[in-house]
Amino acid sequence: MSKLIHTFKSSYTDSGLVEITPEIIYSNYKKNYATNIILDTNILIDIEDAYQSGIRHKKLKEAGVIDFVKIIKNRKSKNVFLAPASAYQEVPANRKKSIESAFNLFVKDYLPSFSDDPNATKVEISEENNSDYFFEDIDPIYQSLMACSYASLIAIHIIDEFKELTEVEKFQSYLKFVSDCLDLVSLKELNIARYVFAPEKGITENLRCRIVDTRKNFSKIKKNKELNGPKKIMKMALNGAMDLRILNAADIVDSTSEVSNFTEITMDVWIATSDEKLFNFCRSCPGIIKSKSGGALARLMETHQDIKGTNYWEKTTSIIQENSVKRLDRIEKTPDMDRIVGIACDLDKKLKSNSINNYFSENFLCKTDA
Repeated sequence: MSKLIHTFKSSYTDSGLVEITPEIIYSNYKKNYATNIILDTNILIDIEDAYQSGIRHKKLKEAGVIDFVKIIKNRKSKNVFLAPASAYQEVPANRKKSIESAFNLFVKDYLPSFSDDPNATKVEISEENNSDYFFEDIDPIYQSLMACSYASLIAIHIIDEFKELTEVEKFQSYLKFVSDCLDLVSLKELNIARYVFAPEKGITENLRCRIVDTRKNFSKIKKNKELNGPKKIMKMALNGAMDLRILNAADIVDSTSEVSNFTEITMDVWIATSDEKLFNFCRSCPGIIKSKSGGALARLMETHQDIKGTNYWEKTTSIIQENSVKRLDRIEKTPDMDRIVGIACDLDKKLKSNSINNYFSENFLCKTDA
């Protein structure tokens, strides 16, 4: 069965997820917008596999790449740029050269009229021969971009294993960690924690989809099923952090402007992925922008006031509001990302030494829910 590549907006101002069409691309061209498509790692790996096989076109078709090409190569498609740099950072170092080479051949064979964004910078591809890939192996620049998400997702995994905590207590413990330890509360990760810890009482079909899709993409385990081994937790957290980095990059760059050939061009940023888990998460847990003036990072958090049979949603909403008031003086503060990278690396060490549960138990667990 062939894969399907979804190309969609990471955030939007209405209530529905938007997928790209040739008409949207042409409309962008008429408005002098650049259609910038961030590619995920799965697409680049499928392209590499196709070029290493003897049936390149068939493999690309099965991977959904040919249909993707048809959409963006439409005769009315202008000002379209592909952005693979983020994906290059997600693959083991010993495969980066091969993947980059295959992608360059693919563009030459199937998209010969395409060019790089005029303001794009060349990403240096390492030739180190390590097939395993963890947070400590990532370039320091990318570590700083992912450290908050990575540390937050590790905390979610660890806290969820404390069976003596109620769902509300787990959420309080997570919020204590990101507030007191990281000194940085990210709304995306806060939403993820809220759905991962959520009880399954009285949920609607819409909420069930949100909970299931969030767990599949960021915890990948059934409720109350323990993880096996530190490396598995580290891998899960890293994969999730990489997904969030792509979403963050799209949010930040979208609707910004750059100058090309002395002309100001507005960036319209999309994400292309064949990862159904990531797409389903974005569809179920939409990043809805409050307003144009609020910026791409001004997102809404659902209160779920319609859910009966549990006080979880009401209590967590109240906890978030109280925490926001307490942290008002921190809003304008620039996060110390070097310190957060150090915390993320320290969590890895605690995972490897099997001391992380004691660390969280002694410092962050909140046994307060009545």
